[in-house]
Amino acid sequence: MIGRFSEERGVALITALLVSMVVVSLAVVVVGLSLHNVNSSSSDRKRVDAVDAAEAGIDATLSSFRSVTIAALPCPGDASLTSTLNTTPVAQYTVTPYYYATYPATGSP
Repeated sequence: MIGRFSEERGVALITALLVSMVVVSLAVVVVGLSLHNVNSSSSDRKRVDAVDAAEAGIDATLSSFRSVTIAALPCPGDASLTSTLNTTPVAQYTVTPYYYATYPATGSP
C-alpha cells in the first residue's frame, strides 16, 4: 500500500490542471479590467464631448455679439441660439443669454 503512494504517475496531470486554473483566473481578471477601462474611457469621451458642445455654444453666442448691433442682440429663448454640431456622436447646445444693466450683474436681467 505504501508503495502505491510513492509513485509519481499522474503528478503531471495535476500540475497541468493547476497551471490551467491559474491562467484562466488571470484571463478573467484581465478581461474584467479591460471592460472597466472601456467603460471608463467611454464616460470620459462623453464628458469631453459635452464640454466641447458647451464651449461651441459660448463661442457662437460671443460671435453673435460681435456681429450685430445692441438692438439686434438675441433675446432669451431665441431659437437661433440652439444648434446641432456635425460630430459623431451628434452633440447639441442651447444658449440662453441674459443681459444686465450694470457690472457686476445685480438685480433682475
